[in-house]
Amino acid sequence: MTRYYRLPDRSIVPSVSAVLDALSKPALTYWAAKTVATAAVEQRDYWSDLEDEVAIGWLKGATYRTTKKAADRGSAVHLAIESGDWRGVEAFRPAYEAMFAERGVPRVLARELVVWTGRYAGRLDCVAEFGDRILLVDWKTTGAVRASTELQLAAYAHAWANGSPDRPGLDGAAVVRLTDAGAYEWVEYDNDVLRAGVETFHSLLAVQSWQVRKGELKGATDIIDVERRSSCG
Repeated sequence: MTRYYRLPDRSIVPSVSAVLDALSKPALTYWAAKTVATAAVEQRDYWSDLEDEVAIGWLKGATYRTTKKAADRGSAVHLAIESGDWRGVEAFRPAYEAMFAERGVPRVLARELVVWTGRYAGRLDCVAEFGDRILLVDWKTTGAVRASTELQLAAYAHAWANGSPDRPGLDGAAVVRLTDAGAYEWVEYDNDVLRAGVETFHSLLAVQSWQVRKGELKGATDIIDVERRSSCG
């Protein structure tokens, strides 16, 4: 599913994640092959008795099932952070609480807010005040913080800064990767890194637009309407 947003002026722009799809991801080829191979070995008793075409279809779906499971887990953790209800993802709660124990409880200024420019849009996880610093925060439950996350947060930070004039300035951005082993990883980006990332993101935006025109990437398959917000929310 390729997400786009319909802005208040009725223009339609790609989501930040849709733009990042233009990046080459060679590691995904290895991951997909390993995922299918793992399913073939670990669940051979299931698929070996199926008709050939059915077995092939089931094995091809291994990467989708794994990706969907990870996405569902990430969504559940995001919901737990927002609601305080950790049922179903209790294993991630110690990591979340360890982060607060070390860095203090932040004052949340915005949560799950759609931000945009005239060229793209996206939904940021959180903007919060940690002590005397205001940071854009992104929660992750993935196995590692990818390099592309730097561009993702740069795009969000730029859109935040170009939104409502009453929004406070950011002192940077941070990825907080929570694990089900009780540990967390904190990766921070200062404003110089974010400004450089915006330039790269804008170049990638042009590449993504070209790839859509040439049919190498899908255009909008899911369009979300956004409403103008005048405050941090």
